Amino acid sequence: MKNLQILNQNTIITDGISAPDLNLIDTCFDLISDSLTIILSNNNLIEFQQLDKFGNLKILSIVEINDSDSIIKSIAHLEDINQFIIILSNGDIISSTYDGIDENNSIIEIIGTIDAGILSAKWSYDEEILTLITNDYKLLLFSRNLDLILETSIDS
Repeated sequence: MKNLQILNQNTIITDGISAPDLNLIDTCFDLISDSLTIILSNNNLIEFQQLDKFGNLKILSIVEINDSDSIIKSIAHLEDINQFIIILSNGDIISSTYDGIDENNSIIEIIGTIDAGILSAKWSYDEEILTLITNDYKLLLFSRNLDLILETSIDS
């Protein structure tokens, strides 16, 4: 661990812009835009913010969740195609495609729903494979385009 240098050190205040009571869920670094993506949420709303290296903050997308009892199982930021994939415990798989300029231009759609609900969700490290475990103990593997690759039962 030698030759490491701190390039920037700053304190970030994570407040929701669209709603006042949002909690920090996750952050990730966007290599393409050289910025930090901040994900904030409450029971009914997910807000995606982008903080660039100059301290400018903008909203990328706002996603409303209709089922307030649903729990976020996974959020993936596919920065090369400007898209977030949100997986909820009620089985909904939601995509939010943004243009990076205006959050009102985001295209939000439910790509699909797993009727049994989702127990666990995890993306591979290269974000090419999505693994889902359903509430009825089935293993589902999806490609990055969310095409089903494999479906099999798991012994419970």
